[in-house]
Amino acid sequence: MHPSLLPDYQHLHSHAQRLLQCADALSHSVSKVEDSYWEHLAEQCIETLLLSDESPIIEQLFQYLNEHQLTEHLEIIASLLEGCSESITLEDAQGLRHDALLISIPVTAWTRYSLPEGPMDSELTQALEQQLHKLVLAPKVRVALHPELLCFEDVPHNLHQARQLLESLAKQALGLHGKSTTKLPPRSQHPTLLADARFVLAVIAAPAGSPLFAWQQSKERALTKQLAILNTWQQHSQELFAGLFTGCQTEYWLPNAFHANNRVAEQHLRPLNLKATVTWLQTVAQVPKGQLTAILAACGQEQIEEYRIGFCVTDSDVVIHGCIWPLLDPDDQSDTLAQISELLKELESGDVLLLPGLYEPEFCDDCETPYFPNPDAELVHPEFPEQIDSEPPLLH
Repeated sequence: MHPSLLPDYQHLHSHAQRLLQCADALSHSVSKVEDSYWEHLAEQCIETLLLSDESPIIEQLFQYLNEHQLTEHLEIIASLLEGCSESITLEDAQGLRHDALLISIPVTAWTRYSLPEGPMDSELTQALEQQLHKLVLAPKVRVALHPELLCFEDVPHNLHQARQLLESLAKQALGLHGKSTTKLPPRSQHPTLLADARFVLAVIAAPAGSPLFAWQQSKERALTKQLAILNTWQQHSQELFAGLFTGCQTEYWLPNAFHANNRVAEQHLRPLNLKATVTWLQTVAQVPKGQLTAILAACGQEQIEEYRIGFCVTDSDVVIHGCIWPLLDPDDQSDTLAQISELLKELESGDVLLLPGLYEPEFCDDCETPYFPNPDAELVHPEFPEQIDSEPPLLH
């Protein structure tokens, strides 16, 4: 197929067709001026999709792009969609234009107990806002915090919900129309995990064209300044959230754009989840070091999407626990396996068995528990030892 031709896309919705055409034009544009033109047209189309919650149209377009392996187009469209869902420009009561950005403040943690979630008290919320101003944000930036500690299941599930929350909190930050009335997705029942992420969401706003973050106005290299701020942020956050995360080992990450920080949390959560699982088995389940067999299986539909790791006691084929290691970049398969193997070695878990082939990522129909591999190369339901309570006790 000629590189300038796209596979037939007439079956797509008209909005999806227009967005695809803009992405295709951007992939061939060779000037900043033309880039700006096509991006503007694409953003107009995206605005219509976001405001009317046309998620099926976006999903259909992504399916088309994946089926035809249009990677460059997919990256262009995904970047534009994320940008439009988490950032807007609006006017305050005096008519001054402001740039607003939806951010998240991620915490990754693991514990033998349960992790906290839900509403934060006003004292903690105010202290967190002050810490943002002091350490992370540029001067003249306004903030509106959503005063809840959320898990992955509780944050906006799609681009439309992210945009709704952005608009509502942005108006709150600029003192427009009173407080936010936008509701997040209903809090869902989700499995109790040994390691998980928690988020505080907020919108920050500054006069259009002004910096939002402290590292934007530093004479140092931006990354160098970010790393310095991160180090200070982690120290202060340990003190700020100490009462909330009692009995937890926590890592605090730099406040930044919503979608990017979801990926940051997921990336840091993978080794933490594996460490928590092995440590739990060695302490609570009292399996001696070196007496576990870790069985690794690549899972996915047509390509590797994740590794599932089942754990058995040596000389047994009963899977007593497991964890999932999502593959965030398909090109990092060999690095991922090396990272998992090295971490298991550091944890002194025992033998490691890698199963060949690609497995369907199966779940239990009754309780939605993921199935994990056993030494017989089957994905099975984990069976916790009867004397061990698999539900972590509540400490918060």
